[in-house]
Amino acid sequence: MKSKLLDLLVQRSATMGSQKKRQINPPRLLLESFLVLIGLGACLLKLPLATEAPISWLEAAFTATSAVTVTGLAVVDTGSEFTLFGQVVILTPIQLGGLGLMTFAVLTALALGFRMRLSHQVVVKEAFNEVSLQTAKRAGASIALFALTAELIGVAVLSIFFVPEFGWTEGLYQALFYTISAFNNAGFALSPDSLSAYVGHAGISLTVTALFITGGLGYIVVMEVIEKRRWSRLSVYVKIILGATLLLNLLAATRSFLRGNLNVSFFRRSLHQETVLKALAAVTIGMITVFFAVLALAIIVDDDFLDIAFEAVSAFGTVGLSRGTTAELGSAGQLVIMAVMLIGRLGPLTLGYTLTVRRKSHVRYATTEFPVG
Repeated sequence: MKSKLLDLLVQRSATMGSQKKRQINPPRLLLESFLVLIGLGACLLKLPLATEAPISWLEAAFTATSAVTVTGLAVVDTGSEFTLFGQVVILTPIQLGGLGLMTFAVLTALALGFRMRLSHQVVVKEAFNEVSLQTAKRAGASIALFALTAELIGVAVLSIFFVPEFGWTEGLYQALFYTISAFNNAGFALSPDSLSAYVGHAGISLTVTALFITGGLGYIVVMEVIEKRRWSRLSVYVKIILGATLLLNLLAATRSFLRGNLNVSFFRRSLHQETVLKALAAVTIGMITVFFAVLALAIIVDDDFLDIAFEAVSAFGTVGLSRGTTAELGSAGQLVIMAVMLIGRLGPLTLGYTLTVRRKSHVRYATTEFPVG
């Protein structure tokens, strides 16, 4: 009965095929974990006590997917169509999706006193990019503490503005809901116009903006900025994050090529060729995903092309903005957007690792050249 939480996440990736054990595949494990959480969320949202009026299974699944992927696109109004129970169900996967499923699983297992098997330890270390289980545990605890501290501050500040307007109970709940939604970059709201009514309210606008930025940058970046404070002392990783990782990576690679230099460098540090290839692969898979999503929606949905393209890009970037197309998607369109939201949240490379078997080749073929451009 021990470590059932991690067993649930690991068991499908631990065994399969020809009665032979295979290596645990963390990307596939992450995908399956998201699918399980989406399925559970959809089932809970379909319960009668979750909604004011019955909703379809697809609407429940779409809402659960949007919550788990912290996107914020909605086909059902959160504030009016869902009961308090339903809204809490939506908040829970937002928190889990934003905090990280593996962080939650590890912390829960440790809190309950479970001992981790060797296969569990491998997954945990790889998930947190740490070399030892002990440092991975500390990383998970630090991330959770950082998130909870930021959210507590957010609730406290927003309560100052919401409590006088809505009263203690509703005011605290509004503060909690918008704090979790903003910090995890989810975009869900309790009113159809979101927080548009407070656009001129400096306190609420600045607090929500600060939560979006803090949650978006993440634990590693924020803590290093706080500790080192000076730009010159920041690590290359944090400098790249603050400077828009993927775009700078591609621009640097292009600049280096045009200058005849095959070594890509950032802030007087060279990037490994594998990092550049990962960036190119992420962009390629991302562009292909958006292209086919726009193509499919253009066939399915009778709407302006710009609105359709905006919807697809918003879903892939898990941004949650819409030009009003979400409500007009229809069943097939909702399925397309659900898939795009999931791919965007997991990341193009995670999708690629999940669908392919990675093998190291020990064979190198003769080099050849051909004209490009």
